[in-house]
Amino acid sequence: MIALCPLHAGKADSDHYPEDLLRKWKRDGVGLAQEVSGKFDFMRRDLMWLVGGSLYHRVPVVLQVEDEPWIWETRDEDGYARLNFKTQVGRERPVLQLDDNVWRVPPGAARIDCLPRGRRLRVDFPGGDTFRANFLEAGDPEELMRIVPWLRENWFVKNRGWLESVPFPLTVVEMWERTSNGRISLTKDATNLGGLAMQHNIAADGPVGLTVSQIPAEQIDLSAIAQRGINQWRAATR
Repeated sequence: MIALCPLHAGKADSDHYPEDLLRKWKRDGVGLAQEVSGKFDFMRRDLMWLVGGSLYHRVPVVLQVEDEPWIWETRDEDGYARLNFKTQVGRERPVLQLDDNVWRVPPGAARIDCLPRGRRLRVDFPGGDTFRANFLEAGDPEELMRIVPWLRENWFVKNRGWLESVPFPLTVVEMWERTSNGRISLTKDATNLGGLAMQHNIAADGPVGLTVSQIPAEQIDLSAIAQRGINQWRAATR
């Protein structure tokens, strides 16, 4: 079995290509892989971020490490939000990039899922690094609390009436990543950054949602790096 795009798959089914050529494509296909890219085309002036088990609304910089933004919004000339995420997934290769709504995945990802309507993106790397993006629509506060169940018991919601200031309908952009070394974990339920752990917080109407002073440096495994080089050399000389 060989995976082809719709155009070439139809031609292969119509005997355009001899069997030996198809086998060559299958054998050499990984080496021919190129960058995969796409764009989130949600045009919204008001977005709510759901990152690491916490909500961020009207916060231009969701997360910054020291003075460097890692998750943030920019605005185009018409005032629409553009999403940026300084991902760390795939650290053994160039990292996945999200710049002003445009995402790029370098060759080497183990899995890339992107639905045709652009509401979901999933990228997994062989080492276990993973990234997710999901766009959800909340028509009213009740629907938002179905998307984020912990809101029902949140002090800020119950005692400050925070939801009364939120405009509906609203688009919620959920993004999370997890690195295989465990140093960075922004999942559906919690934030864990180099030992900093938190969940179920709300940041609203401020310049920065969360600031982390630094993330401890990763231990470098020289033996693993050497072994990867040996494996790559062996594969190239077969």
